[in-house]
Amino acid sequence: MKLLGKVYVYTENKLTGAVAFQEYDGKELTASVCGSKKTGKIIDGQFCFTMERPENLEIISAEYINKIFEVEYTGITLSSNNVRGFVIPSFFINDSEKYFCLTKENYRGTSWTKESVMYAYVDKDITVSGKTVSLTFKAGWNAVYNNMITQAISLANPKHLRWTLK
Repeated sequence: MKLLGKVYVYTENKLTGAVAFQEYDGKELTASVCGSKKTGKIIDGQFCFTMERPENLEIISAEYINKIFEVEYTGITLSSNNVRGFVIPSFFINDSEKYFCLTKENYRGTSWTKESVMYAYVDKDITVSGKTVSLTFKAGWNAVYNNMITQAISLANPKHLRWTLK
């Protein structure tokens, strides 16, 4: 799987919470993943990262799901207890004093209307279910869409989200 896309710079008005995006046209940057030696590049305002099997897989558990998605789901059940995974919520920017991370996201006017995508790798198919969540991951990479407006998580990669530098 290859991640590609135009990069934008995120700005926020601290008084009103209004969010704006400006196309990135600065110097070449390197983006890395925590826990991996693999890096991507931002060149001429375009992000490119080739996703391969991660080295550091962790056992998927209910605790792991809550930690990764930053939501406290109760009553989570897993279709298998021996699946290992790895999640990329964002990329770290290594060679910039101005920017620290790159995330695929969007805001609908203000900073509290966030939508984002993270990428989850699992080594086997697994279904995660509970009172307010039901996700069926296929072996390999999966895009996980988090809509904080509706508090919904699903397996999707909406086209209106953009790569943003912060």
